[in-house]
Amino acid sequence: MDTITLPAKIKALYQALAFVEKAAQSCGWEGDRAKLELMAEEIFVNIAGYAYGGEEGLIQISCGAEKGMFLMQFRDRGKPFDPLKQPEPDLQSPAGQRPIGGLGVYLTKTCADRVSYQYEDGTNILTVGMYLQKEEHYENH
Repeated sequence: MDTITLPAKIKALYQALAFVEKAAQSCGWEGDRAKLELMAEEIFVNIAGYAYGGEEGLIQISCGAEKGMFLMQFRDRGKPFDPLKQPEPDLQSPAGQRPIGGLGVYLTKTCADRVSYQYEDGTNILTVGMYLQKEEHYENH
């Protein structure tokens, strides 16, 4: 997998998105680019905004193909946070009455074919996978 390490700052977002986009192309991923960028952006922005509590930190992004999937893996050494254990957002209430946050995790879980989280050796590891070819999704379910 190709890897890039960036400062956990919003100003590095475009560099992160360019890296993910290039990796997806080189792996032959055929999915929706807008969804890919949305997921990568939401994850990066959440780490940059919350993982280090305002302190300096790094985000490591690794991308590659494995077992018919394009994988994005985000690593940070911020406070432990399992986004998969967060409650589903309230999508029924009017937007102005909903608590802020939670939609990025929900969108990622909805758009991806596989999402996993682990905390290992002081590192948050979030892995997001999408099938390389659309038809593989239907064959494996």
